[in-house]
Amino acid sequence: MQASSGDPDIIDGPLIPGLPDEISVTCIAPSAPSIPSSTGTSSTPPSPAIPSAPSPTAIGSASAVLAPLVYLLGGSVNGIPQPTVSILDPRLSRWSPGPRLSVGREFAAAGVVNGRLHVIGGCLPWSPSWAESLHGSGWAPVPSPVEVREKWMHGSAVVDGRILVVADRDGLEFDPRNGGRWSAVSTVLDMGWRGKAAVVDGVIYSYDFLRKIKGYDRGADVWRPVEGIDAELPRFLCGATLANVGGRLFVVWEGGSGGGKHLEIACAEIEVWRESPSGALRGGSCGRSRPFSWSRGAHPLSTALGLKCE
Repeated sequence: MQASSGDPDIIDGPLIPGLPDEISVTCIAPSAPSIPSSTGTSSTPPSPAIPSAPSPTAIGSASAVLAPLVYLLGGSVNGIPQPTVSILDPRLSRWSPGPRLSVGREFAAAGVVNGRLHVIGGCLPWSPSWAESLHGSGWAPVPSPVEVREKWMHGSAVVDGRILVVADRDGLEFDPRNGGRWSAVSTVLDMGWRGKAAVVDGVIYSYDFLRKIKGYDRGADVWRPVEGIDAELPRFLCGATLANVGGRLFVVWEGGSGGGKHLEIACAEIEVWRESPSGALRGGSCGRSRPFSWSRGAHPLSTALGLKCE
């Protein structure tokens, strides 16, 4: 990890590995108020500048928010899992190094419950620190059964004080309370969860094989389609990344145009809600960015994208 020459505590590199900084800001910055434009539509003012994240770029880093800080955990560099931790303080608009993990990790799961950060997996299954939690300035191992460790994590979410993890097989549920309890997730949840997910008002939102956004109702143990947004969003050719920003669902996706040299990226902001008494999920678009093309070979900071939802 390379420190900035101007300040040894500030780390250089892309904000979120694999995405331009302008998109990353949309996903992690607090939602700004809409401002009417001269055309009568509403637009969001540009977010404040946020410094680039760690360099070299790590693949498969986990991330979590321990308010008000954003933690970037592990990831592999040149095929080697790293124990590095980087912390973004958006109030100061700066990154700093955090307490190193006990073991290098890639594609781990992470979540915050009751003010404590936990990280799970992404390392050799026999590691004594296969799961660990942050205590002050260091990490402490979390006991876990050997039989739950033989898996690679695909996504995670925190719901009702529990960390839910989807993996290559047999998803996990970890309840840190009362000494920590491990169990299998619902088969319905496990079969329907694909890729990155976001939780809004207790509902886990993901996308399915039909490339539609859906939500999981934990109480009813059922996935429901989000109605009302099919006409406003494309069917994501390469999947999508979801995030909860200010209680709204943000969707970032890439298209297929560009002939392999360029990547088309766009973002949408959706207000989602659950109807009573049916439990049906509905959504309405609050804004969508203009699609833009980003050169796959260009450094994110060299491309002025000006992404915003309008």
